[in-house]
Amino acid sequence: MAPTIEFLSKYLIYAKRDGSMELYSSDEEDIDQTPPLKCEEENLRDNNLNESKELTLDETEEIDQALFRKEVGLPWNGPTCLAVVLYVMKFDNDVLHNVIKHLDILARELDELEMKNQEERRQKWEEFSGMFVNSFMLKVRKFFKVPKLHEVSDKNNSLKKNEILASFMDFLLQILNCEAYINSTEEQRYAVLQKELTFLLSLLGDIPFQFTELEEVKNILAEFEILANEAGSFIYSCIFLIFQVKAKRFIEGRNSLLKMVEVLNVKIEEHCIKFSKLYPFVVSRTYDVIDSIFIVDSLIEDLENLMNNQIHLIINEMKVQIIALHEELAISRSLLNYIKLPQDTIHMDELNESLVHIRDVTYEAEYLVNSYVVGNLPLWYLNLRLPIVIPKFKLIRTRLQEIKIIYDVRVLDIKKSFSREVPTQYMRTPPTMIIDIMVGFKDESANILNNLLGGSRNRQIVSIFGMPGLGKTTIANKSYTDCSIIDHFDERGWCVVSQTYQKRKVLIDILMSFSKTMIDKNSIFNLEDESLSLKIHQCLKNRRYLVVIDDVWSANVWDDLERFFPDDGNGSRMMLTSRIRGISPTNSIVHSLPLLEKDQCWSLLENKLFPQEPCPPQLQGIGKQIAAKCGGLPLAVVVTAGVLANLEKKKSVWEKVETNLGSYMFDDDTNNYSKILELSFKHLPDHLKMCFLYFGAFPEDTQIPVNKLIWLWIAEGFIQREQEKSPELVAEEYLFDLINRSLVLIADRKSNGVIKACSIHDLLRDMCLRKAHEEKISKSVDDCLSLYEKHHRIFVQSEASAGGRPFGLYYRSFSGHLSHPSSKFPQMKLLRVMNLRSISDRSYERKRIDLLVQLRYLAVDRMPKPLVGNFVNLEFLIIDSDGTIYIPLVILKLVKLRHVKIKEYAEFEEDCYNCQTTNLRSLSDIWFKNDKDDEILRCSPYLRKLKCCYYDNTIFPDLHSLTDLQMLNLRYCNYFSGELTKVNFPSTIKNLTLSDLGLPWEEISIIGRLPNLLTLKLFFRAFVGEEWETRDGEFQELRVLELWCNDLIKQWITCSEHFPQLQTLLVNECINLKEIPSEIGNIPTLQKINVYDSGHEVYKSVVQIEQEQRENGNEELQVITSNKINMEDLVQYFKERV
Repeated sequence: MAPTIEFLSKYLIYAKRDGSMELYSSDEEDIDQTPPLKCEEENLRDNNLNESKELTLDETEEIDQALFRKEVGLPWNGPTCLAVVLYVMKFDNDVLHNVIKHLDILARELDELEMKNQEERRQKWEEFSGMFVNSFMLKVRKFFKVPKLHEVSDKNNSLKKNEILASFMDFLLQILNCEAYINSTEEQRYAVLQKELTFLLSLLGDIPFQFTELEEVKNILAEFEILANEAGSFIYSCIFLIFQVKAKRFIEGRNSLLKMVEVLNVKIEEHCIKFSKLYPFVVSRTYDVIDSIFIVDSLIEDLENLMNNQIHLIINEMKVQIIALHEELAISRSLLNYIKLPQDTIHMDELNESLVHIRDVTYEAEYLVNSYVVGNLPLWYLNLRLPIVIPKFKLIRTRLQEIKIIYDVRVLDIKKSFSREVPTQYMRTPPTMIIDIMVGFKDESANILNNLLGGSRNRQIVSIFGMPGLGKTTIANKSYTDCSIIDHFDERGWCVVSQTYQKRKVLIDILMSFSKTMIDKNSIFNLEDESLSLKIHQCLKNRRYLVVIDDVWSANVWDDLERFFPDDGNGSRMMLTSRIRGISPTNSIVHSLPLLEKDQCWSLLENKLFPQEPCPPQLQGIGKQIAAKCGGLPLAVVVTAGVLANLEKKKSVWEKVETNLGSYMFDDDTNNYSKILELSFKHLPDHLKMCFLYFGAFPEDTQIPVNKLIWLWIAEGFIQREQEKSPELVAEEYLFDLINRSLVLIADRKSNGVIKACSIHDLLRDMCLRKAHEEKISKSVDDCLSLYEKHHRIFVQSEASAGGRPFGLYYRSFSGHLSHPSSKFPQMKLLRVMNLRSISDRSYERKRIDLLVQLRYLAVDRMPKPLVGNFVNLEFLIIDSDGTIYIPLVILKLVKLRHVKIKEYAEFEEDCYNCQTTNLRSLSDIWFKNDKDDEILRCSPYLRKLKCCYYDNTIFPDLHSLTDLQMLNLRYCNYFSGELTKVNFPSTIKNLTLSDLGLPWEEISIIGRLPNLLTLKLFFRAFVGEEWETRDGEFQELRVLELWCNDLIKQWITCSEHFPQLQTLLVNECINLKEIPSEIGNIPTLQKINVYDSGHEVYKSVVQIEQEQRENGNEELQVITSNKINMEDLVQYFKERV
C-alpha cells in the first residue's frame, strides 16, 4: 500500500478530458489549485439531464461511469483520493485490496522511471490513473455508509458502535477538509455541514454516548447512524460523481441534512438529562489513580486561562458555571494536598475511590470545556452538560471533607516517604554522577580489559552476555572509557542496535562517535548507506581500533556489518553486548555475567545507601533480607536502594518494604523482575509519577536531551506551579529527584558538569510503557491505531505506521512521524503537544495547523504559516530545518511563547522591528543583520539564554536591557571591527561562549571582570594575538575554561591565583601553543585537564603537570589527552629526563 499512498500524497491530481489525469506536485508553492472546469457544452448537457427528470443515486452513478469512460475527467485531488484509500483499507475487501496491490506495482515502476523518459512515464501514468479510477474510485460508494461491526478489521475485536460511528464521521470530515484545503470555494460551500458533523463527532467522545451496552445509548446511536448514512450519501454524490447535482439540489440536500440535525439535537438533550439521572457516576477506567492530581491541576489552569485571557468565549449563564466549576476544583485540590494516607491504611480504598471519581469527572469536564473553546461543541451543549457535571464535583468534595474530618487526617511530613518537595541540596547543585559499583564483576571487568589490550594481533570480538539489568552496558562502558584503552587504541567508536535493527542509524552513530578522526559530521547525514560504510572502513584502515556494538538482538547484525571493519593484524577489537545467548560470532571471546550472590547484593545495597559510613547495626539484618530478595539482579538492587533512600531509616519501615518484596518469586523470567521495579514506582510521590512514565515516549536506548524533556513536561502540564520558581527550575528538581532514586541515568554532561542528557534502562522503560498503556495515559505504536482509542498521548516510533491515522477524540499529545497531515489537523484541535520527528509532506504549513489553538509545544521542520498568530497558548517552538528560517512578527506577539529554538539559523522579518515587549526566555539560533535587530533585543528583557550570530562586523549587540541574561553564545562571520567601547556584557552572565570575535587578548579583561562568570568558552579566534597574560582580580568565580581552535596564541602567562575556582580546563586544536603553564596544576580546585589535537609541546607540559601533582600527593587530578602522537613515548620521555 505504501507506494500508492506516497504517490497520492505527493501530487494534487486532476482529471482531463481525454480520461487521463494531470499531476501537480504538492511541493510547488504557486500552482493553480482550482480544478479544471467543464466546458460549456458539458455543463449544458448535464443541465439538460438534470432537468429531464429526478434521478436516483444509482441512475446518476451509471451515467457518471459512462461519461467518464467516454471523455470526461473528474475534479478529484490527491488528498481526497488518499483519504478514501486509507479508509477503505480498514475493511476486509479482497477485491479492492488486490487493486491496491496492482497499483503499488505501477506506482513503484512509475517512481523508478527516469524523468527524461517522458513518453514511457506518460504511458505508465495513464495505466495507473485508469486502473485507479475504473477499478477503485468508482467502486467505493458502498463505503459511504456506516459499516457493520463485522465489516471492520480490528485486531482486538473490541470496537464499539460509537467508535465505528466516530471513525465513519471522521472519514466524511476528512473528505470535506481535503476539498476545502484545495479550494476555498468548497470550504464555504460545506462550512455549515462541517460544523454540524464536527459537533456530532465530538459528542461521541462525551460520557453519555460511550457506554454502548446500555439500551439508552444504543437507541441514541441508532439515530446518529441514520443521519450519518444520509450525510455519507450526500457527500458522495456531491464530490465523487462527474454528473454532479445542480446548485438547487445541493442546497435542498444540505438543508434536509441540517433539519435532521435539529431533530437529533432535541433527542440528544433528552438523552443527556436521562443518562445523568440513571448513571450519576460511571467509572470508566481502573482504580489506579496515577493521573488524578495532574488532570485536576491541568483543568484549573485551563479555566483560569479561559477566565483571564478568553473572556469573550464566556457568554451569559456560562460564566456562573465556569466560576462554580473552578471553585469546586480548587477546594478539592486543596483537600488533596492534605490527605496523604499511607498505602496500607484501612481507609486508603475510600480515598482511592474518591480519587478515581475526581479523575474521571475532571477528564469529562476538561473534554467539554476545551472542546467548546476550540469550536468543536456549541454553547447550548456546554450549558446543558456543565450543570450536570458540577454537582458531581460537589459530591466528591463533600466525601473528601468527610475523610479528612472522620479519620482526622493530619498533614504528614512531606519530606518523608510521600515527599512532594525536593531536598534543598538538589536545588542548589546538580547531583553527582551515580557511581556504578562493580560489585561481583571486578574479575570479569579485568579479564575483559586483558582481552582488549592483549592477545592475538588479529581482529577479535569480545562478547558480553547476560540478562537485562545485569550491567552489560555498564561494564562495556567502564572498559571503553578506561585510560589504558583510550591510550592503546588509535580510534574508538560506539553504537547501540536495540531490538529494531536500523543499519543506517548504526552506521551514522559509529561515525559520529569517532573522536580522533577529522570528519565533517554535518555531511554524514547526507551520505547514502554504502558511502557511510566506506567512510567507516577508510577511517579505520591501518589503525588500531575498538568499536562497541551495544544491545545486539540478532546474529544477523554482525553478519551485516562485519565487512566494514578491516582486519589489519594490529590488535583491533570489537565488543558486543547482548541479552540473547548464542548470537556471538564464531571464535569470539564470550563473557557470561552471572547473577550476584546474596552477600554481593548486600554489599551493593549498603554502598548505595551508606557510601560514607557502615550501615547501622539495627538495619543490617533486615537490609540483608531485602538484598537477598532482589534475586541477584544489580538493577533491582539499585532501584530498591532508590526506594529505601527516600524512606526513614527505621527497621519497621524497611520491614514493610521487605514484605512487599517477599510477594515476588524470582526465576529466570525477566517479567518477574519487572514486578520489583514497580515497587520503586509505587513509592514515587504523585507529582513524579507522570514525569517518570513519560520516558516511554522516547525510543529505546536513546539519550534524551534534558532541555527537551523539561520543556515537554511543562507543556504536558506535569509541573506543579510554585511561587517564586520558574517551571523550568521546578522541572529540574523533579529530574534530579528521579536520578537520585536511581530510576533515571545521567547519559551526558556539559563541560561545566550540568546534566546535558539522560536515559533510562530498558526494563524501566518497558514498565513505563506498560503502566501508561494500562491507564490510557499514553501508548507507543508501531502500527495503525483506532481513531477512538482513549489514550491521551500517542508516540509513533517508526515511519511504518504513518499510513494509518493514530489520532482521536481524546488526544492531548502526539510525538513521532506524521503522514499526510492537512486533513487530520481539524480533528486534532485538543492537542497540546505536537513533537514531529518527521513529516511526509509540506502541506501542513499552508493550512490547517493553525487550528491547533491549544498547542503548548510545537516541534516541526519548517515555520508554520500563515496563521501562527492563532497559537495563543504556545510556549515552546522548535524548528528543525536545514535552511534559513524567517521569523514573522506574529511569533513575537505570542504572549505565552517563552522558548524559540532553531536548528540552523533564523532571521527576523522586517515587520519584527515594530514588536512590543515579548515574554521570551531563550532564543537560538538567530542571525542579526543590522543594528535594527537591537530593537528586538530591547523588547525581550526576560531573555536568560541567547545564541546569535552577526553578519555586520561593525555592530556589537546592545545587551544592556537584558538584565536576566545568564547564557550567551555570540559569534561573528568576520572579526569584530567596531568600536571597542561598545563591547559590553551584562554582569548577570554565567555561561559565555564567543567565536570569531577577533579581539586582542589585552581586551579580555572585559570578560574577566564579570562577577558571576562560571563557564567561558573561547572558540575560533575569539581573541587573537600570540600572548595571553592574565591579571589579578579577574576570573575569580570561573569554573570551566575552554580554548578551541585558537591557533594564533603561542604563550599563556598565568598563575594559580588568577583562576582560584577553576575545576575544568579544555584545550583543543591550539596547535601553536607552546605549553600549558605549570602553575595551572597548583589550582586547588582543579579536577580535570583535557587536551585534544594540539601541539606536541602542549602534551609534554600536560604530562609534566600530572607527574608533578602525583609527586605532591594530588591523586584527584584527571588528565585526558587524545592525539595521533604516542602518549607512551611522552611518558617515557619524561622518565628519561628524570
